[in-house]
Order: sequence, then C-alpha cells, then structure tokens
Amino acid sequence: SYFRITATDWFGGRGHDFDCMDEKANASGGMLVIATSVPDAREWTQWKGRTARQDRPGQFIVVLSEEEEPFVSEPQLADALRRLSPDEILNELLRRKDETIAATLSDFEAQQARGTWQNELCERYFSANPRMSEDSWPAECCRVADMKLRDLLSVPFSAGYKIKEVASERLGINLVGPPANWGWTDQQLFNIEPPRPPMAVIFLIDRTFEQFLQQVVDAVLKVYDKYLEPDDLIGYYGLGDEWIFPLQEKGKND
Repeated sequence: SYFRITATDWFGGRGHDFDCMDEKANASGGMLVIATSVPDAREWTQWKGRTARQDRPGQFIVVLSEEEEPFVSEPQLADALRRLSPDEILNELLRRKDETIAATLSDFEAQQARGTWQNELCERYFSANPRMSEDSWPAECCRVADMKLRDLLSVPFSAGYKIKEVASERLGINLVGPPANWGWTDQQLFNIEPPRPPMAVIFLIDRTFEQFLQQVVDAVLKVYDKYLEPDDLIGYYGLGDEWIFPLQEKGKND
C-alpha cells in the first residue's frame, strides 16, 4: 500500500488541477480531499471540484475539531449535529457560514457608508482651511477648528444625518453624503457598534464660573454625541440655575 499527500491552504482549493493518474488509486475511489474546515457554499463547490476531474472517480471527507469554531462558541452544537445525517451536517455548517459572511458584508457596507461621510467632511474641511503639507497639526491658523474636526472623527456616529448635523453646527460645513444609487440614506442606522443597555446621565454644570464655561460645554457636547443613544435619559442641571432641562429621553429633543 502507498499514497501521496499534498497539503495546502485555501489557495489550493480553487483553480488548481490535482491529477490522479494511478490506476490502483482510481480503482480504490480516486483522489481523496480531506477538508479540516467548512467554508461558504460557493467555496465548498470549488473544494469538492479538486477531485473527480476528467471523468476520474473522487471522494472527500470533512474532519473537524470540537476545540475550534464554531463549536467553541456553541458547546451544544456538536451533539446536535451528531443527530443529523452527514449531508445534513454539511448543509447546516454551510448555512451558518453563509449567514456569517452576509453579516460581515453588511457590516462592511455600513463601514463604507460612514467612511464616505467622514471622507467628505475632511475634503470639505481642508478645502475651506488649506495649509502646506509641512505645516504642523493642528495648524496655528485654525487650531480650534482642527481640534473640533479631530473630535468629530473620533465619534462613532450612529447615522449619516448625525454627522451631517454636527458638521454644520460645529464646523459650518454642509455635507451631501453617499451617492443615491448606494441605497444608503442619511436616516439609516449604521449598526456597526454593538448595542448597549440604556443609561441615565445628569450633567451638573457650574455656569457661574464663566472663565471655563465654554470648555465645559464643549466637553458635555462631546460626551453627548459620542456616548449617548436616543433612548438614554439625559438631564442638565446648572448650579444657581437649577434644571436647564429635566431628565428626559435624548431622542425626544436631540
């Protein structure tokens, strides 16, 4: 008995011909593809296609470890799959992989949409505030505005309309957003960051100390934009003024 083994990564699963010319091997079932993971359905078709080529016989087997994904994240999955037939097991794993890829593509689309808003913001900002490539940053000529831009780019805004509003309010820049044929409106949520439970926040501000009042207000606005969601409860209390506005949902008066 004898055999020849070729070990490869995903690169070998597509566009390569592995010819099995040995008559004894073909009489025993032909070239055997041993897969140690399950890709998406389209890629799996390519993997199987490495064997049984040119009218020769072929075979495949899938060997998976319970100490790797997806079994690590779902400890009960292996036992559930054992109750299925081999074809049903493979189909279920392929379905799960396709769902994962769909979620990844959706997230990538959202990242592109938000990135387009941010890119437009930067292009319009530096067109309005030009400087030489060797100039320091933030530039002396527009230090305050440069710092505002930096702060805006660090905020994970939940939708395009938020970027649009804040760019207009803080920097006086009017944004258009992605092309209409993208199918991504400014009201559509990106849903990039995982949701968190609602929380209640009360800002307590000493408005009598005017020397630092503007810096305090800017800091409050940064927290308001970056960390607070529409269903969070927000209150603003000024020492000496009592409630500027009482506790309420942010979304009601955003």
